[in-house]
Amino acid sequence: MNSFGDDPSSLNRSISIFHRRFAKVRGFAIEEGNSVDSLAATVEALYRNFADIPIVTQTIQIEDGLFSDRTIIIVLIEEYDAPIINNITNHDKLDKAKQTLHGFYNALKSCGNMIDRVFITGITKFAQLSVFPAMNNLRDITFQPRYAAICGYTHNGILKFYSQHLDAGL
Repeated sequence: MNSFGDDPSSLNRSISIFHRRFAKVRGFAIEEGNSVDSLAATVEALYRNFADIPIVTQTIQIEDGLFSDRTIIIVLIEEYDAPIINNITNHDKLDKAKQTLHGFYNALKSCGNMIDRVFITGITKFAQLSVFPAMNNLRDITFQPRYAAICGYTHNGILKFYSQHLDAGL
């Protein structure tokens, strides 16, 4: 989400462009529309047309936020809260960003029967934001030890990467 820029008035268009580009690279097209329509069209096209074709590349890049592997569609949203954080001091822009994200995440929920998993990263705890009211089955794995290596810090990781700072008392 951070790559879509700071201006919430262009957020819908940026998300829609992302989905059209994603579709084009994978050999299908979706019609121009807002972020809600483009998300639904992308997920539906993947589910309908690509269920038996693995699309995952060896290294998943930010542009590969959606991918299909057989009959499983997984959605990755990095920095889901960037449009909000980037506009935290401007209430008008903040409200517009929240409104856009609310519609986007409602659309994501409406595709739930076609999506196996959604992995969302960000720096703000999602329960504190009003962009997910329709998504009532979110599970925060941030502080669960078995997921620490992928979405947090492990004790060994802190010792390995920050030992010089710990030793210096910083």
